[in-house]
Amino acid sequence: MADTIPAARGAAVNTWVAGANIEGEAQAIDVYLGGANAYVDMCRAWAEKDDEGFVLR
Repeated sequence: MADTIPAARGAAVNTWVAGANIEGEAQAIDVYLGGANAYVDMCRAWAEKDDEGFVLR
């Protein structure tokens, strides 16, 4: 995951997400993936139900 984020590889990222709007603040991107497993589990359960509730119009 860290390799996909330019700032994690040392690339300059001049954005508020990285803290560029706070003078003197070190720039870094913090990513919280704590809910990722629960989200993936829900997606898999939904897919097993043949996309129940999803309607194409």
